[in-house]
Amino acid sequence: MRRIQKRQGLTSLPTGTVTFMFSDVEGSTRLLRALGDKVGPVLDRHDTIMNEAIAARGGVVLTTEGDSFFAVFTEAQAAVSAAVDAQLALQAEPWPMDGRVAVRIGIHTGRGELGGADYRGVDVNRAARIAAAGHGGQILVSDTTRALIGHDLADALSLVDLGEYHLKDFDQPHRLWQLRAPGLEEGFPALTTRPAGKVDLPKVETSFVGRLAELNRIGELLSKTRLLTLTGPGGAGKSRLAIESARQLAHLYGSVAFVPLASVTDPDLVAATIAGRLEVESGRTDTLDRLVKHLGDSSWLLVLDNFEQVLGGATVVSEVLAQTAAVSCLVTSRAPLRLSGEVEYPLPPLGGVLDTTTPEALARHDAASLFVERARAIRPDFHIDEENAPALAEITRRLDGLPLAIELAAARMRLLGPAELAERLASSLDLLRTGDADRPERQRTLRATIAWSYDLLEPHLQALFRQLSVFQGGWDLDALEAVCFVPDMTDLLTEVETLLVHSLLRSDPTPLGSRFAMLVTIRAFALEQLSALDEVGALMDRHYHHYASLAERAAPELLKAERGTWLSRLSADLENLRAALRWVIDMQRGTEAGLLVGFLWRYWHMRGDLAEGRRWTEEALAIPAADPRARMAALEAAGGLAYWAADMEAAEGSYGEALELARAHGDDADLANALYNVAFAEAFGGHWEAGDRAIDEALAIYRRTGVGEGMARVLWARGTLNTIRGDLESARGDFEEALGLYAELDDQFQLGWTHRMLATTLLDLGQPEAARPHIAAAMGIFTRANDTSGLVLMLRDVAKLAILEDDDARAMILAGAYRGLQERTGLDLVEVHNEIPELDEVRARLGTEQAAELEAEGEAMSTEEAVALAVGRLEGGGDTPPSGS
Repeated sequence: MRRIQKRQGLTSLPTGTVTFMFSDVEGSTRLLRALGDKVGPVLDRHDTIMNEAIAARGGVVLTTEGDSFFAVFTEAQAAVSAAVDAQLALQAEPWPMDGRVAVRIGIHTGRGELGGADYRGVDVNRAARIAAAGHGGQILVSDTTRALIGHDLADALSLVDLGEYHLKDFDQPHRLWQLRAPGLEEGFPALTTRPAGKVDLPKVETSFVGRLAELNRIGELLSKTRLLTLTGPGGAGKSRLAIESARQLAHLYGSVAFVPLASVTDPDLVAATIAGRLEVESGRTDTLDRLVKHLGDSSWLLVLDNFEQVLGGATVVSEVLAQTAAVSCLVTSRAPLRLSGEVEYPLPPLGGVLDTTTPEALARHDAASLFVERARAIRPDFHIDEENAPALAEITRRLDGLPLAIELAAARMRLLGPAELAERLASSLDLLRTGDADRPERQRTLRATIAWSYDLLEPHLQALFRQLSVFQGGWDLDALEAVCFVPDMTDLLTEVETLLVHSLLRSDPTPLGSRFAMLVTIRAFALEQLSALDEVGALMDRHYHHYASLAERAAPELLKAERGTWLSRLSADLENLRAALRWVIDMQRGTEAGLLVGFLWRYWHMRGDLAEGRRWTEEALAIPAADPRARMAALEAAGGLAYWAADMEAAEGSYGEALELARAHGDDADLANALYNVAFAEAFGGHWEAGDRAIDEALAIYRRTGVGEGMARVLWARGTLNTIRGDLESARGDFEEALGLYAELDDQFQLGWTHRMLATTLLDLGQPEAARPHIAAAMGIFTRANDTSGLVLMLRDVAKLAILEDDDARAMILAGAYRGLQERTGLDLVEVHNEIPELDEVRARLGTEQAAELEAEGEAMSTEEAVALAVGRLEGGGDTPPSGS
C-alpha cells in the first residue's frame, strides 16, 4: 500500500473552526484488476490532480493513504471549490480504457483539535464517514458546512438536501447534502449508509402469535388510506396487533412513532401528548401548529393507542392529516373516531370459529396456539394431546378469541390443569353474564375473565389489586410502599410479584429503576372494584401526599447540578402529579393545591410547559387556602410562569398579592423572597423606583439575617436591573459579589445565570475578552442541565460577542437561531431586555438581502446545531469567520 504524509500550502495547521475534506477512489480493486501493472501511473495522476486542486484553494494535504486524501481548509467555501475543481479535472482526464478514476468526496466543518502533529476528535471521523457514504463522482456536504456556505454559493453551484442518514460509529443521524455544479455528474444511487427514519415502538417481550390474515389486511388498508382505526373491545389485542403491523410496515415510512394515550383522559391534551412523544419543543405557539410543522412533508406512521378515552380530541388527528401530505395514522380504539376518510377495521376474534376438537385442528387455531405459547412460559413441557384437547377447545370457546383473556387464563396453568381451568372458567363466566346484560358479548367475556382472576386472589391481594388502580401512567416501588396499605399483608414485594405472575401487572425496567403498570382494561376493572367499596378517598389522600412529597424534594434540586435527573423523575410521574392536583382541586382543598403548584412551577418553566403550568395555578388559586403560606406558594408559581411568558401585568398582580400576604403572615424569609419577586415584575413593567425600593428592602433583610443565599439572589437581581437601565459599572460589582457567594453555595442554577449576566454586562462595556470565559461557563452549565431558557439567551450573547469581534456573518446566523428558539419555546422574556441594538449596524454592513438569508439560516437550526455553532465561535475566536463574512 502506498503511504505518503505531506503538507502543502500552509506551514502550520489551523485550529478553531476548520473544514475537513476526505476523498477516496470508488472501486479501486476493480481498477487494479482492469489495469494490472498500469495502475501505478493512473493513481499517480489522480494524486497530482487532487494535490493541485487542494493547494490552489489554500488547503493543506495532511495525509494520503492508498488512494484516499485527507485535507483541511480554513474556509468552508474553499473546500467546496477545491472539491468541484478536483471532480471536474478527474472527469476531463483521458483515463485508459476501463481505467476511469471515480472519486467520492465528503466535506464537514467542525473543531480543528490538534493531537500532536495531526488532528483528532469526532469531527475528523465524521468527515471520513460522510465521504464513505457517497459514490464515485459525488460530493457530499454536512449540514454544518451547508449552514456556513449556503448563503454564499456561486451562482452556478447548488446544494440538494438528501435527508438524514446514520453514519457508522455515530448514534445521532446526520443531514447530508449533495453539491451540484455544471459539468459534474448528478444521478447517483442511494447512499451506501442507512436512512435515519426513526422507529419508536415499544419493546415486546412475548412472541406474536397468529393474526397473519389481519396483518396482511392492515397492510392493504394502509396502502389505500391515511387513517385506519382498529376497533374492538378491551383485550381484543388491538395494541399488540398495531405494534406488530407498524414493525412490519416500518420500511415503507420515513419514521414510525407509538403514542400511548392510555393515561390521558383530557381530549385537550391529545396534541400535547403526541408532541411530547415526538419530542416537539414546547413553546408559546399552539401545540398543534408546532406538531404539524415538526411532521412537515416527512413520511410518518403514527400509532395512536387507546384513543377511546379521548374521542373529543379526534380533531387533532383530522388537522394533522389535513395539514400534512405524508403522515398516516394507525389508531386503536373501542370506538371509531368518525372522521372523514377514516377506515374502520373491527378486529375479529383470534382464530375464528373452532369446529373440531382434534389436536391437529387446535394446533392450527390461533387462539389455542396463543394459549399453548403462554402456558409454556409456566410449564415448558406443555403440549396439545388427545387428553387435553377437548378442555383446550372449551377454554378457547369460552374466551371468545380475546387475547388478553387467553393470556390471563394461561397464567392459571401454574395451579390448574386444562380440565380444571375449563370447569372453573365456565361456571364463573356464566355467573357474571346474568348481571351484565347491557354489555357487548365479548366485553362481558373479558370482564368476566378478569373478574374470575380477581375472585381467585386472596382477600389481601384483592385489596392490593384494587389500590393499585389509583396510579396513572405507572408507578415505582417508593410510590407502591407509600400509597398502598393492606393490614393483613406482610411482604408487599412478594404480593406484587404474585400479581405479576398472574398477568395482572406489568413491570418495565427504566433508567430510573423498575416501574409497574396495569393494562388499561385491567385498571378499569380494578378501579370499578375500588369505587364500589368506597376506598378512593383515603387512598387518593395518600397518593397526593406521596407525589407532593416527591415534588417538594425535587423543587430545590432543580436549581442544582443534578437537575436533569430530577426533571426526568418528575416527567416519569407527570400523570400521577396531574392526578394528585386534580384530586385536591376537585375536592376544593386550596392549601394542598397551592403547595403542589408551588413545588412544580420550576418544572413547567424548565420544560417550557408554561401554558400548562399557568392553567394549573389558575385553578389552584381559584380555591381559598386556609394556610397563607400555601397561597403565597401558588402566587409565586403564577407570578414566575407569567414572568417567563413576559406577561408582566399578570406577574405584578400575583407577586403583589404574595407580598401583601408575606407582610401580614410571613417571616423575614417570606418577605424578602416576595420583595425579590416583586422587584423584577415592577422593573420590567416600567416601575423602576418601585423595583429599586423592593430590592433595597430585601437586601437589608438578608444582610440583617445573614442569609448568604438570599444576599446573592438580591445582588444578582440588583445587578440585572442596573444592567438594563445602563448603570454597567454598578451592575458589574453586584454580579462579581454574587458570583463569589454562589460559588461557595454551589447553586448551579444561579451560578449559571450570574455568569450569564456578568458576561452580558461586560459585553455592553465593550470588553469581549473579559466576557468570553463567563459566556463559556454559563453555556456549559445550561447545556449540561438541558436548560432551554438559558441556552436561548446564551445564543444572544455569543451573537453579540461575534459582532464585537468583527464576525458579522456568524453573528447574524446566531441572532436568527436565538430568535427561532424563542419562538418555538414561548420564552417571550427574551424580548424584554435582550435585544441586540448593534444588529441594525450589522445588517447595514452585510446588506439587507444577505443579512436576511443568514438570519433565516439561523432560525431553521435545531437547538443542538445552534449550540454547536455558538461553541465553535467561543473556541475558534475571531480568526475563522464563516465564508459569508
